[in-house]
Amino acid sequence: MKLEKIREIVENSTKLNIKVKTRKRELVYSRAVFFKLAKAHTRESLSSIGKSVKKDHATVLHGIKVFDEQISVYKDTQEYLKIFERIDNIIRKANSTREKDRSPGTYYRRKYANTLLALREELRNNRLLKEQLVNRG
Repeated sequence: MKLEKIREIVENSTKLNIKVKTRKRELVYSRAVFFKLAKAHTRESLSSIGKSVKKDHATVLHGIKVFDEQISVYKDTQEYLKIFERIDNIIRKANSTREKDRSPGTYYRRKYANTLLALREELRNNRLLKEQLVNRG
């Protein structure tokens, strides 16, 4: 999911514009939620995440730290944790196009079968090498 879409969802959920330059607590917490979601669901750099809300990479790092050490711990910030969890679920459902997410049973059966075949191939190679060593000696 793109940064703009994540920002839009966070702004709609908190009813705040997180690009505004202020240190009000509700905006700091809303930005922290955005930073945590953006880091978890995109491959964007900290710098590009920050630029999307007119901040730098250090602010993004600090925002993630605020989320981890305050929002996820203290009771007075639980509404932001609920917002995070709700948006996180929305994004996960939107991104669940991987086979692992669509059909986990099929995915893991196939993975198990491939691993088993690779193991059998290794055992066969080890047996051949052992026979070659015995024939030399």
